[in-house]
Amino acid sequence: MSYKKLFKEIEKDYLSGASVLSRKTARAFEIYAQVVDAKTQSEYLRKVLKLSKDLISHHLFITPIFNLCNLILCSLERKKSDLTVASLRKLTENLAKDFYKNSFCAEEKIGEIGLTLIKKDSKVITNSFSSSVFSILKRGKEKKRKNKVIVLESRPLCEGRNLAEKLGNLGIDVTLIVDSAMGIFAKDADFVLVGADCVTEKFFVNKTGTYPLALLAKDRKIPLYVASEKSKFIPEKYRMKSIHKGEVFEVYEKKLKNVKVENPYFEEIPLSFCERMITEDALLTPREVYQLIKRIKISRNLHKEFARLFLSKT
Repeated sequence: MSYKKLFKEIEKDYLSGASVLSRKTARAFEIYAQVVDAKTQSEYLRKVLKLSKDLISHHLFITPIFNLCNLILCSLERKKSDLTVASLRKLTENLAKDFYKNSFCAEEKIGEIGLTLIKKDSKVITNSFSSSVFSILKRGKEKKRKNKVIVLESRPLCEGRNLAEKLGNLGIDVTLIVDSAMGIFAKDADFVLVGADCVTEKFFVNKTGTYPLALLAKDRKIPLYVASEKSKFIPEKYRMKSIHKGEVFEVYEKKLKNVKVENPYFEEIPLSFCERMITEDALLTPREVYQLIKRIKISRNLHKEFARLFLSKT
């Protein structure tokens, strides 16, 4: 596939999850590094920066794409004066390949690490669909853990139904409930386990309904665990703050007089509510997550572009 065709595919893909889209982006960088026309190191960096800006602008809410672009740009900025254009191309290609490989390995590692928190015969409640959550529960089944799972269907798109079906097909005991019944079922849960679309120093962002579930965990004095790849970690100032909303007809098709329909997809949950963050490397406390994100370095060129073009959209 040519890089132009792959870029168009990425730009128009609003159905795939963050991990899939970021892996497509990594493949795009691999191809682009080989074929882009650049005579000097500065010209090569400018063109990679433009590509990064275009990719991020089409998927402002997909944190791993921002982080992949940032990883590549930071490395090119450090090495630009020391390497030839050919070497910069190779560096880009290797970074993209490593990102792609690590993305596949991350979920499996999260499954192993997350399993250490799950006792035998425990009951977990979760919201929406998270591939990281699925990986943990699947690993539990493989290890003969007889866990029971309560899944919120996560209206209006009902991604929870997909998770319930996948877990049920593995032979896991699943109860699928409507979102409004979470208070009834949370009292029987041993812990809450959810995924995240992005994680900052202060918040994690997940599907709407996660905040009240976190409040229930706090009220019931049961732990809230969040499973996330570190590629979803981002400094708060670089995260899009606007609310990603769905279509009105997903909630109610009929137009009603003097009635406004709102359909936000995601919400912020204070990181302090989280007992442990389950990553591919370790279990982290909120304080450790904060410290890790504070150490993230942002490309100076990407910072300029982000401030000029993207922060105005928040």
